[in-house]
Amino acid sequence: MPLDQSEPGQGEGEAGRAAAAAPPGPVKSAAPHGSATPDRAAGLQAHPDGPPAVGDHSVAEDLATEAKESPAPDGSATPDRAAGVHAHPDGPPPVGDHQPAGDLAAEPVEAMEAAETMETSDPTEPTDPTEPTDPTDPVEPATAAEPTEAVEAVEPTEPVGPATIAVPEAPDAAPLQGRVFLVGAGPGDPGLLTVRGREVLAAAAVVVYDRLVDTALLEHCPTECERIFAGKAPGRQTLSQADINRTLVERAARGLQVVRLKGGDPFVFGRGGEEALALTATGVPFEIVPGVTSAVAVAAYAGIPLTHRDVAASFAVVTGHERPGRATAAVDWSLYGQAPDTLVVLMGLAELPTIAAALVTAGRPAGTPVAAISQGTTPRQRTVVSTLDRIAGAVEAAGLTSPTALVVGEVVRLRAQLGWFERRPLFGRRIVVTRMREQASDLAAMLRAAGAEPLELPVLRIREVPNPSDLQWCVTNVASFWWICFTSAHAVHPFFGALRDRGLDARTLAGTRIACVGPATAHAVAAYGITSDVVPSRATAADLVEALRGQVYAGQKVLYIRGEPASDTLLTGLTQLGLEVRQTIVYKAVADETAAAAAAALLTKGADAVTFASSATIGHFLDATGEAGRQLCAASKVVCIGPVTASAAEALGLRVDAVAAQATTAGMRDALIHLWAEPGGGESGG
Repeated sequence: MPLDQSEPGQGEGEAGRAAAAAPPGPVKSAAPHGSATPDRAAGLQAHPDGPPAVGDHSVAEDLATEAKESPAPDGSATPDRAAGVHAHPDGPPPVGDHQPAGDLAAEPVEAMEAAETMETSDPTEPTDPTEPTDPTDPVEPATAAEPTEAVEAVEPTEPVGPATIAVPEAPDAAPLQGRVFLVGAGPGDPGLLTVRGREVLAAAAVVVYDRLVDTALLEHCPTECERIFAGKAPGRQTLSQADINRTLVERAARGLQVVRLKGGDPFVFGRGGEEALALTATGVPFEIVPGVTSAVAVAAYAGIPLTHRDVAASFAVVTGHERPGRATAAVDWSLYGQAPDTLVVLMGLAELPTIAAALVTAGRPAGTPVAAISQGTTPRQRTVVSTLDRIAGAVEAAGLTSPTALVVGEVVRLRAQLGWFERRPLFGRRIVVTRMREQASDLAAMLRAAGAEPLELPVLRIREVPNPSDLQWCVTNVASFWWICFTSAHAVHPFFGALRDRGLDARTLAGTRIACVGPATAHAVAAYGITSDVVPSRATAADLVEALRGQVYAGQKVLYIRGEPASDTLLTGLTQLGLEVRQTIVYKAVADETAAAAAAALLTKGADAVTFASSATIGHFLDATGEAGRQLCAASKVVCIGPVTASAAEALGLRVDAVAAQATTAGMRDALIHLWAEPGGGESGG
C-alpha cells in the first residue's frame, strides 16, 4: 500500500481501490509526470498582470445554469464558475481542465478514507518519500486461519433439544424477531467466503466462530458486533455444544441477528444439522449459508481433482473421527475397499494407521496413492504423498498436524502435473506488514496472492483535527488560491467535508488548480468529481515540487492541506519556487494503542520478513515491540519502500535487506520475491 511520502497519513496503495468504490464521475486520468491537464474554463479572461487563461470548464448544461444562480453562503450571488474562470488579481490565470461532477462532487466517498499512510502518497503505490514521514496502513491484524472443515475433533455428547436450552422469557412488549445464520466460512483461505456469507457478517450483531475460521473474516462484521469464540481442539474446548446451542438461542431471543460461523460447510461434518435442530426445537428462525467444503477445496489446492474422466468417476467423503461414547463405529471401512474411485477422509489424522490398514484389508491395493494435506488452502499448507501401506509412517516423519485431509485414489498421481498453490513465489513466507489502522492493506492482499501469509500490524491511527479554524477560513476564501496541494487522501476528505458543510461543492474550485503527490491521492480527489492538474510519476514530496516547476508563477498563493507529522520538503520546495504558501493541518497520525498487544501475539509466530512503507512506522513498530521487535528484524528480512524509509531504518539500527525499485506496494512485493529468488535468498537475515 503505497503512500504519499510527504506526510504521516499518506499512502496511495489503498486509494485506487477506494476510488473504485466511489460513485462514478466525469473524472479523467491526471496528466503524467506533472503536466497540466487541458483547459478548464469555457471562456477566456484577460488577467491584469499575467498571461491569459485558456481553458475549457465543461459542466453539464443544467449544472452550469444552476451554478450561475447559486447564492453564496452570505446570500450574495457566487461568480459564474461553470461558465468561465474568474480573474485572479495577483497572478496569471489558471490553465487546465477541471471537471466537477455536480451533485456527485458534493458527496464524499467514504471508501477513500483509508487511502494513505505510507511513505508514498498513494495508497496504490507506496512510494518512498524523498523525505516523508508517513504512517502505514491500518487494518486489524488477521490471524491466519486453519484450513479444512470447521469440524473440531472433540465432540461433546450433551443431548440437543429443548430440555438443554434455556430460553429467556419474552418481554411484555412485542419481542423483536431474532434470527440465526449458520454460515460456512470455507476451508481456511479467507478469499473463499461466499458473497452471501459476507453480506450476513456485515449485518451481524453477534458472531459465534470456530477455531478453524480465519479471524480475518471477522473484519466484515460491524465494529460493535459481539464476537464469541467457540473453538474446539483435540482434548480441549472453549464451549460445549450445549453451551453453543444455548448461546445462539439466547442471543436470538433478544431480537439480535446472530451468525454462527463454521469452517468449511455447516452441513458437512460441521454439526450444523444439530444446531439447526436445536433452533427448530426452540422456535428460533434460521438460515443456512453454505460454504466451500474442505473435502473439495483442500484437494483442489493440492492440485488433485477428485474426479477425472479417465481416472475416477465417483468420490465419497467420510469422517475419520468417531463420536466419543458411540456404541458402534460410524464408518464401516469394509464398504470402501473397491468403491468409490476416490475417497476423501476428514479428521482422520489420529486414526490414520488404523484407517489405512482397514482399507487394505477391505480390498484397496497397498500401493494405492494417498495424499495427506495439512492446513489446506492456507500458506501453511503441507502435502505428503505416499501409498496406503506407507502413508502413516510418511505423515509421522513429516510431522503433519491437524487439520489434515486424506485423499485416496489414482487421481493423486495427477498432483505432479497439476500442483499450483504451493508453487507461488512467496508460498509459506510469513511477512509482517506494518501500516496505519485506517488503511486497508493492498500490500497484504498482494502478498497473499503470491502465496505468503501476511501478518498485519497497525502501528498508527489517524486522528482528525476537530473543526480546524484555519480550514474554515481557507474554504471561505478558496477563490484567493491559485493552487491546492494534497499529499494524502486523509487530507482530501476533511477539505471536501468542510466545503459540503458550507453548502459548497466542486464548482467552487472552478478557477483553482489541484496538485496531488501521487495517484492514490488523486483518486481520492477524483471521488469528488475533480481531475487533478498535476500528479508526479513518483509519489514523493520532492517529485511533486519538480512537477510544479514551470507550472507556477512567483507570487501565486498555494493552499497546502496536510497532516502531522510531515517532512518540510514540500513546504521548502514551494517556497523556493517563489510561491506564497498557507498550510492547514487537518489530521494527526498517532500511535495505535492496540499495537503492543497485537505485536505480542504476532511475535509468537515469527516471520520471514518485516516491511516498512514509511519512516513513521519504523519508530512506532519498535516502540510497540521493544527488543523482541529488533530481534525479529535481525532474524528476518527487512524490506523498505524507498531510500528515505531505508535511511530511517538504518538510523534506528536496523539492517535493510532490500529497497523497492519503485516506491509502490507492487514494488515492495517484487522486492520480496526477488529476495528469495536470489541464491541464498531462502536464508533469513542475521
